[in-house]
Amino acid sequence: VLRANALVLAESSGAAAAMTELMSTCAEGDPERCTHWTSSSTFTDENCRGYYCHSPPAADVEMTGYMLLSMVRDEAFFARAPAVANWLLGQRNAIGGYSSTQDTIIALQALSAYATRLTTSTDLSVSVSGLGSEASTWDIHFTNANRDILQSREVDSEAVLSDPEITVATSGSGLVLVQLAVRYNTFTAEGRAPEYEVSCDWHTS
Repeated sequence: VLRANALVLAESSGAAAAMTELMSTCAEGDPERCTHWTSSSTFTDENCRGYYCHSPPAADVEMTGYMLLSMVRDEAFFARAPAVANWLLGQRNAIGGYSSTQDTIIALQALSAYATRLTTSTDLSVSVSGLGSEASTWDIHFTNANRDILQSREVDSEAVLSDPEITVATSGSGLVLVQLAVRYNTFTAEGRAPEYEVSCDWHTS
């Protein structure tokens, strides 16, 4: 993946062959349906720990990020980039990152390059309703000056439980990403087995 990305950056004549080979090794096994690339390791719930329990392996996100960067820069493969970008967007956690620093950097760099390629001018109004607060509608206007600034709003949990419907309406031109993060607690009848054992030796006199 790194080799192909370097060849694309250098505009090498070998870039097309390297990219074609990698397209045939994607997780789907079909170059026409590629969404991501995966390592040989398998992620299971048995090695799941804590906050990043449901995150894909960092290597998968990083490899897919490099492939998206290559697709954005190579016109011959750009038509297949949307499916790859959608997969990366779908793996983000509640704060917009991934399971490690390195894969987060590469994935966000790739998504930024993809977004820049799609649109060069932003004049977009977004209206979010159903927030359940006193100001039930949240209106935001995005321009070239603020399109890369995160806008966030906390939703009233009681209002959402009584009427769980949030509507997002847009008008204008540009590209915007809407993400909803839901956090809740669940009761676990049986806890996990201890992750460590303690043994103690003592002597009396």
